[in-house]
Parts: sequence; C-alpha cells; structure tokens
Amino acid sequence: MSEEELKAQQEKVVAAQKAAETEKEKAEQERVRAQQELERAQRALEEAKTAKEKATTAEQTRMAELKQQVAELKAEVAKMKAELARERITLAENATALAQKKAEILARKLEAERGTLSPTEILNRYEWAKTEAERAAAEVETAKNRALLAQQELEALKREAELSRLKLQVEKEQASAAPGTSLIRDILRSLEEISRLTQEKAQVAEERATILQEQAQLVAERARVTQELERELSLQRNRYYLWKREPSQISWTALQPVYTDLVNLRSLVIIWLSDLPGQLNALKDSLLASNRLRQMVGQGSLIVVAFLLAMLLPIPFQRGLQRILDRYTVPPPLPLGKKILRATVRVLYHTLVRAFLLLAGILLFLFVTRGKGMLAVVILLAGLTAYRFIKSVVQELFMPWDPEQRLINCRDSIASYLYRHLLRITIYVTFLPTLIFILKAVEYHEGLIALLWLIFRLGLLLLLVLLTYNKEAMVSLLPRAENRLEKIIYVTATKVYPLFILFIICIVALQSLGYLNLARFLVRSLVLTAIILAAARLIYKGIEKFLRWWLLSEGRVERDLLLSREAAETLYDVLRYVISYLVYILAIFTIVGIWGVDLSGIYATLTSETSRTYLWRFVSAGLVILVSTLLLRLAYQLIDRVFILPPEEARAWRKKLAMGEKGKTIAPLLKDLLRYTTIFIAGVLVLLRLGVDPTPILAGLGVISLALGFGAQTLVRDVISGLFILFEGLIRVGDVVNFGDTAGLVEEVGLRVTKYRQFSGELRVIPNGEIRAFGNFNRQWVRAVVTVGVAYEQDVGKAMRVMEEVGKTWAMERTDIVLETPEVQGILDFADSAITIRLVVKVKPLQHWAAERELRRRIKEAFDREGVEIPFPRRVVYTRQEQNGAETEQQNLALLAEQAREVKEAPSQEGR
Repeated sequence: MSEEELKAQQEKVVAAQKAAETEKEKAEQERVRAQQELERAQRALEEAKTAKEKATTAEQTRMAELKQQVAELKAEVAKMKAELARERITLAENATALAQKKAEILARKLEAERGTLSPTEILNRYEWAKTEAERAAAEVETAKNRALLAQQELEALKREAELSRLKLQVEKEQASAAPGTSLIRDILRSLEEISRLTQEKAQVAEERATILQEQAQLVAERARVTQELERELSLQRNRYYLWKREPSQISWTALQPVYTDLVNLRSLVIIWLSDLPGQLNALKDSLLASNRLRQMVGQGSLIVVAFLLAMLLPIPFQRGLQRILDRYTVPPPLPLGKKILRATVRVLYHTLVRAFLLLAGILLFLFVTRGKGMLAVVILLAGLTAYRFIKSVVQELFMPWDPEQRLINCRDSIASYLYRHLLRITIYVTFLPTLIFILKAVEYHEGLIALLWLIFRLGLLLLLVLLTYNKEAMVSLLPRAENRLEKIIYVTATKVYPLFILFIICIVALQSLGYLNLARFLVRSLVLTAIILAAARLIYKGIEKFLRWWLLSEGRVERDLLLSREAAETLYDVLRYVISYLVYILAIFTIVGIWGVDLSGIYATLTSETSRTYLWRFVSAGLVILVSTLLLRLAYQLIDRVFILPPEEARAWRKKLAMGEKGKTIAPLLKDLLRYTTIFIAGVLVLLRLGVDPTPILAGLGVISLALGFGAQTLVRDVISGLFILFEGLIRVGDVVNFGDTAGLVEEVGLRVTKYRQFSGELRVIPNGEIRAFGNFNRQWVRAVVTVGVAYEQDVGKAMRVMEEVGKTWAMERTDIVLETPEVQGILDFADSAITIRLVVKVKPLQHWAAERELRRRIKEAFDREGVEIPFPRRVVYTRQEQNGAETEQQNLALLAEQAREVKEAPSQEGR
C-alpha cells in the first residue's frame, strides 16, 4: 500500500462528496415540487368531492368521479416523486459513505503496515469493524427486500396502466358514437389524464425500482468493503496483538484468530500471490544496485573464506585427537557408563576446534571490528559448530555401523532409519537458519527473509512428518513394559501415536502462520500436563509405599483384634483409594488451569451458601458410609478371629471362645445379621444427613414386609429350619454330608439355604426346609468296609487269615486314624462266581475312603503272594443235542473244556 493510492482514494472521496451535494440539491428541488403538486392534487380532490355531492345528472356524477380519480392519481404521483427524491438523496449519501469507507480502509492498512497501531487499538478497531460488517450485512438484506418489493409494485403499475389505456380506448369509441357535447369532451380529457398519470406513475415506480437496485448494490459494496476492513484488521490483530501477548495470557479464546485465518486462507493466498511480482521486482532492484553488488561480493568472499577455514583447520587437530583416542580404546562390550563417557569425549573431539574458532570470531567482533561481514562470519561459525555438535550427538546415540558402541539399544534397521532422518533434520535446521540470519545481519531484502522463514517452517513440518511416519521406529525407543505403569505408557503411546503426529503438524503450522506464542502455549501446556501427571503418579506411589510400610510391614502390626493384618489391610485399602482420588482431582484442576480454563465460576458456585450446605450433607453421608464400612470390616475380623481361629492358635483369654469347625458355621450367620443391621442403620443415618425423613419410608417398608410375610411361607420354613440346623449343630461347614442321592462337602450353612460341593466339583444348593434326612460323615467315627471275592476252589480260611494279617499290619502303621483293631467278619455272601468276605475297621471321620483304598491295595498284593485267586465272573453253558448228533456233542464238549481251561489260567496270568 502506497501514499499515492491513499491520496487518489481521498480525491475520489472529495469528488463523491461534491457529486452527492449536487445530487442532493436536485433531489431536494424535486421533492419541493412534488410537495407542491401534492398540495394542488389534494385541493383538486376536495373540489372533486364537492362537485360530486352537487351533481344532479349521471353525466355530472360521472365527471365528478373522474376528476376525483385524476386528483387521487396526481396525489399518488406527487408522493412517489417525493419518495423518489428521498431515495436519490440516500443513494448519494451511500456513494459518499462507500468512498469514505474505502479511504478509511486504505488509511488503516497503511497504518498497520507502518506498525503505528498498538495491540489494543487493533483489537478495538477489529471489534468495531466486526460490528459494522454485521450491520452492513443486515442492511444488504433490507435493501434487497426493498428492491424486490419495488419491482413487484412496478409490475402491478404496468398492468394498471395497460388496463387504463384499454379503458380509455373503449370510452373513446363510445364517445365518438354519441353526440359531441362539452361534457363528453371533458370526460374524455379526464380519461386521457388518468391514462397519462397512470403511465407516469408506472415510470416513477420504474425509476424508483432502479434507484433501489442501485442503492442495494451500493449497500452490498459497502458491506463488502466493511468485511474487507474486518479481515484486514483481523490479520493485523493476529500478526501483532496475539504475537505480542505473553504466553501466560493466551487461552483457548486465542484459537478464534486461527479459525479466522483458515477461513480467509484463500484470500490471503491470492493477496500474497498478487504481491509476489512486486516483491520480486523490489528484490531484483535491491540486488542489482551497484553499491549492494559490491557489498555482496565483499561480504560473500569473507564468508567463503571463513567457511573454508572452519572446515579445514580442525582436520590436523582432529587427527591428533583421534590417535590419542585410539591408544585408550577398550574392546567391546562396554558398560553403559563407559559408553556415555566415551561418547562425550568423541562429541567434544568433533566440536571443540570449531567452538574455539567461534569464540575467536566473537572476540574479534566484540573488540576489533563490528562490521556486518564480521557478524555474518560469527553467525556462520555458530551454525557450523551447532551442526557438528548435533550431528555428533545423533551419531553417538544411534551409530548404525557399530551396534556395540550404540547408546540406544534398537535394531540396526531402526537405528539406520532414525540416524538418516535426524541427520537430514540437523542439516536443515542448522544451515537454512544460518543463511537467514546471515542475510538479516547484512540487511538484505526483508521479503526474501520472510519467504525463507516460511520455506523453513514448511520444510521442517515435512521432515518431522517423514521422521514420525514410521510408527515402529518411534515406539521402539520406549522402554519395554516391565511393570504396570510402563505397560500403560507403552500401550498409550501405540494408541495415540497418530494424535502425536497431528500435534506436531499443528504446532509447526501455527508457527508458520505466525502464531509463535500460541504454539509455545500449546507445547508448554502439553509438557506441563505430562509433568503434573507424572508428579501426581510419583506422589501417589510415594504415599502408597509409606502407608504399606506404616500399616503392613512386619513388626509394626501386632497380630491381635483391631490391629490384625486383615484390619490393617482394610485401612490401607481405604486410605489408598481416598488419597489417590484427592491427588488426581488436584492434578486435574491444575491441568485445567494450565490450559486456560477459568475456574472462578466453579469456585464461586462451590463456595456459595447453598453449595456448602449440600456439600456438607453429601460429605457427612459419605463419612457415615465410610465409617460404617470400616466398622463392618473390623467386626468381620473380630468374628473371624473369635469363632474361626483354631484353639491352638488362640491367645489364652480367647481359648474358651474359640469354636473351631462349629465357629465356621456360625460366623457366616453372624456376618449376615451384622451386615443387614449395619446397612439398615447406615441407610437411616444417610437419609437423615441428606435431609430426608425416613419415617414414611420405614412405615412403607413395614407394610410391604407384612404383605410379603403372607406369601413367604416357604421362605419362613427355610429360615426356621436353618436356625435349628445351625444352633443344634447338625451340619457344619467342612462336613461331608449325604443328602439322599447326592453327597458332598458343605461350604456354607445359611439361614435359607445350604451349599455343598460334590466330589465332581459341582456346587449344589438345597433349601433348608427340604432337608428331611441326611447322613453326616464327620461325627465321632466312621467304619471303613472292604469286601473281597474269593474263588470257590480256594481255601476260605487261608484267605481270611491273609486279610486279618493285612488289617493288623496296616492298623499298627496308622495308629493316628485307627480307633479299633480291624475285624474280618467272615463269609458275607455266596455270589455267582465268588465267596464274599468282609473286613471292617473303625477310623476317624473322613478317613474311611483312604483306609479302604489302602486295604484293598494290600489285600490284592497279599493274595497274589499267597496264591489266593480272585475269580472272574463265571457262567455255565448247556447245549441241546439233536437226534443222531453224537459227533456234534463231542465237538461241543471239547469246546467247553477248552474255554474252561482258558478261564482257569487267566487269573494266574493276570497275577504274573
């Protein structure tokens, strides 16, 4: 934007103002004439009404009506002309306003380019322009609607004029047929006047519609100019106001300018492309100037010499340092500490000489010469030093050609990928900014510098996307999941990796658009969020370890009642959950504040009188629930230690209370009663703390329980049976009970049902009211019964003696379970294939199955040693012989003898 353009636009404003004044004077004169015509038309209208009242004949009445119609039309035409004059005045004012707006835009653009506006002024002007744009948009809609209505009115007037013309033609034909009188001629003149006025009215309406359309176009142009002003001020606001704000002041409201930039991106690109030829011409003129060309040659020569010196001078020094390093080379593998030390020495080896050159250049610039060429040399040395340092660090971290010296443990392919891409980024972020700073130091064209910065940001975005595109390479840098926290981090990183790439793109894009502080705000907020979450995790883990040491460490917990390990674990769990919620809630509020969310409204709401009242109610209700839970857990521990702890483990003062297996049966009943009672009392207290009267609820529950009592007879029967079973001690937890067809180990005896598990593992539930008869294997003693079958051909006495000896030998070995000496009761039965002998022995409860299995095994071994046969099942087969079948009978007898011999030899073979 130039001063000449602004001056030309101001001249247009002056011309528009003069033209508007002239047009306003003409329009004012027309309005005055229209007003006079309106007054004459109104007087004519009054005269026509009077003449109509005095008319005596039809022709006179007809004439008076026509005069009245002519007067009305004249009045309407006069009104339309007056309105038309006002519209012309408005049109002239809009043209003047449009020229002024354009001049104002040019002036404000020029001020913005000069940088004379403060951020506050830019913000105020932007808000004003935004309001003006909204008002202009509303005016555009109004003007369009008025123009549309005027067009519709014009069409109606044209139709009316056409009808008036046709009517006049008909009246003329009728009058030519009638005798020519003065009255008829007056009527015809009146009709011609009506037709003329109707056409004039249509012409005025057409002119008015045209003026309204022009006015709508001017209003639209004004709206466009105002919106252009708004966009320009928005851009200036984004470039100056937001850029100059401190990062701590930036919040989510700062994203609105970004949205505005994105909306206006197309126009921005068009403006930038339109300015590009001028920028390139200015750059060409600046570079081709004679003094600038000589200066460029001199400064460029100095920079080239400095570059060659910086690249060649370190070579001999690096060779000497390399020989020193080779003397003290330690063969791999090296521990991590020595690897880091060796990498540090190599990084210093690569960058030390260039760092000395940079220091020398800085000293020369400070104490010898301060020319632009020397400043460019210092910037070049700084860029070379930074490049060599970053390259050496990346090389030591990944080192794809030497896995033994690599600091980061990863695969060779991943190391090569990361080294290659990071080296590209290093070259890009060191040499291109160095070039930009050199151009800025020698005061080259600012347009070229801005263009290079834009290219740098976009190129950096592309390189970062290429680097992070390989998800496997990035995720491989994370530590392996050895505990739960690391597993969460690893899984989260793999899931949110696309969001991480999108975040990098957004940050670089914001920086490219000029939103440096907004980008810093996002990065700072995200980093602080990660730090706060990590700190919250560390604080929580530290408190958790302290609580574990304080409550659960050996030597600090006395194994007794309230200080038992179970009670300490309960208290530990409650405190751990409460502290974790408090720590993470504070962390969330801190993070929300970091991201710029205003919490003053929430704080004011929480600190109000009503909020405090309701908050205290909920807190007190929560405390009631917490205390009830703690008391219930402690009561559970007390019941377990009084009723379930074996007597030999109980202390002296509780040995009389210890009930062993009987306590295991009564303890669940007491726990259920205590739980229901605690829930009822705690529920009533919670309702009272919340301000709810529990009396109607309790009354309703009483009525409901009374109604349920009539329909719950089976439930009452089960509960009563359960009470008798419990207090008589017929069935206890741990008993093996036979309920008719099924048997199993009793796991729970409740008021309503009894649960037992069969030997197959199936858990069965039986209502207490259905328990009629059962067998309990856990009372005092039980008999082990072993029945053995002996072949009819064997000596029964010998078999009984063998069984008796086996029983006595086993009883002497297992005196811990045997209550009486085993007894061979003799022959129990003559079976089909064997003589059945029974051995019984009285043992302790639940030991009979093991005793039977062991006795069967020993009896079988003893029978095999003594040659006592345990027969297979036998069957005698008889066959009928037909007449003359002697030969067939002999064959059958031979076959039977063979089968008998095989059956007799089978037991001896089985024994062997």
